Amino acid sequence: MKKYIQLLIWFALLSTSFVACQREKIVIRELEPEFKIVTHCYLEPNSNNSISCKIFPALPVFGNTSNDNKPISNATVEIGNRGNWIPLTLDGLSQDYRAFTPEDFLVDGETYELKISHPDFPSAYSSIKLLPKYITENIQGKISLMNSENDSTKQLKFDVSWEDDSKGTNYYRVISQVGYINEDLPSDTFFMSNNYGKLILLTESNKKGNRIEWQDISNFYPFAEKGFKPISIKIYILNIDKTYYDYHNMIQKMSSEGSFFEPTFFNGNISNSFGIFASCNGLSEKTFPLE
Repeated sequence: MKKYIQLLIWFALLSTSFVACQREKIVIRELEPEFKIVTHCYLEPNSNNSISCKIFPALPVFGNTSNDNKPISNATVEIGNRGNWIPLTLDGLSQDYRAFTPEDFLVDGETYELKISHPDFPSAYSSIKLLPKYITENIQGKISLMNSENDSTKQLKFDVSWEDDSKGTNYYRVISQVGYINEDLPSDTFFMSNNYGKLILLTESNKKGNRIEWQDISNFYPFAEKGFKPISIKIYILNIDKTYYDYHNMIQKMSSEGSFFEPTFFNGNISNSFGIFASCNGLSEKTFPLE
């Protein structure tokens, strides 16, 4: 029983704060001689009106890389709107700077400013307009569990679509979680992150008629603890802004092509910092049984 309770707590921790703009760390190596920081800062009205900001030092292409995994923990971070500034405080567990704002602080279309100061780095600044909220409708499709060609691993086959009737261009991130049942509690479903290995980013190029379509096949590595069986996949569709889409699309392309990637200058939208200040606004979800 003690072991089972520990597993329940572990599942809860994996699910908490998973559906968010971004939690991964990205290492940026710079060719420029001056020191800069790498900043990923997101306005997230659909996540308890939160603001999250992760800050790392940019690493030189050559030389000491001992600080690869050390976020900056002594910066001063503020978000402002119409002269009202809110400080972000460091979360010791996630190493994010965070603030949970009043309900009326994050307003669609309003301009928000970001200020970051640190004694060892130049002060960083950016401003963006909060992405208008967009909720996807009529999510359809199926998700199948199948054997790979060599039968050594399982694979998930995704065939999912949803309506997009907006006049402008929308950008999406798709997040998936696996639903498990346990033989001791068959009536309860526990969801944990699906180790997909990449961000699923979609836009107009994936649109047919008035629907966004997503088809993909990925390796599936189920939770190996005895007594747990995968039965469903929960899909979250997150409405993201163009800055978020362009930046992470480029990072993924760099990662997949490695040293063969053609150099691209994408410094982000924060002065004196690499990275981005972006927003995510609108979250839809649907659970599909595994077929």
